[in-house]
Amino acid sequence: MEISELKSLYTKLRAVRPGVSDSSERLLSLARAYMALYRAVFCCGQLEREFSGSRGLSEAGSALFKVMRRKVEGSGMGEERSELLSCMYQLMTDTAVIPDSDKRRSWDTLALELFRRYFQTAIREEGLICTGICRCILDYFYFSLPEDDEWFLFLKTTVRGWASAFSADKGWEGVGDLEALERIGVMNRNSYMFLDTSCDETVRMAFEFYSRALAGREMVPLHVLGRLYDAAMDGNAYPIDRRTAGIAADRISALGGIYPDDSDERLYALSYRVCSLCEKIMEEVQQEAVAS
Repeated sequence: MEISELKSLYTKLRAVRPGVSDSSERLLSLARAYMALYRAVFCCGQLEREFSGSRGLSEAGSALFKVMRRKVEGSGMGEERSELLSCMYQLMTDTAVIPDSDKRRSWDTLALELFRRYFQTAIREEGLICTGICRCILDYFYFSLPEDDEWFLFLKTTVRGWASAFSADKGWEGVGDLEALERIGVMNRNSYMFLDTSCDETVRMAFEFYSRALAGREMVPLHVLGRLYDAAMDGNAYPIDRRTAGIAADRISALGGIYPDDSDERLYALSYRVCSLCEKIMEEVQQEAVAS
């Protein structure tokens, strides 16, 4: 049943031809779906047979990377640029077995330009631009520990500042739900990417605070639900919360269904449906392997 639906959704994805003129949201949704499919096909023998291996998904990821690179080259400073760049890093590493040095060099060039433009200003923008910059810094310095680097120190100082500003009773005052969930994601990645567990307790409390607050709210924006799903499936500083992820995925599907078939919102909802199905299939495979 789940595999049948997944194949149907994959057919719809293949019909979407990405282009530079597409919105960033549309490209990010395609990347999210292809990365989820690649991981599932790579891990599950049955899916590998159903999707004729992971090569087609890897090729789709490479083509999408090129489109996103051209999109970033033509974009200005802002959260859109950093979000695309961070997604490109994941796309580069999550849809291939062998690292592509050419992609990495082109990504590094774009990331360095982003950092230089951000850090050359006396007053640095906060909000989602700041969380996006921090994500890209995490990606750029992964597998290294440049403790005295200005950009890396900025990341560490920012993460510690978020941790000290968090209140177990009120969360981050004056900060919207989307930015709060982005902060949780950055702090959690800092923990597992650089083995820095100093803020893990705050990350755990923050996830519990916002997942509880959003669960009790009738109206939650589509993109906030998406970030909630991501946070619930991240794990690390707190256990993976499949119940919260499932609720978020169901609400995304319901909310996305009110938009036209060719809309960005509908594709956004489809991408999270793909993620949810892939996770369920991989969980079932894992349970079967343990049982046997």
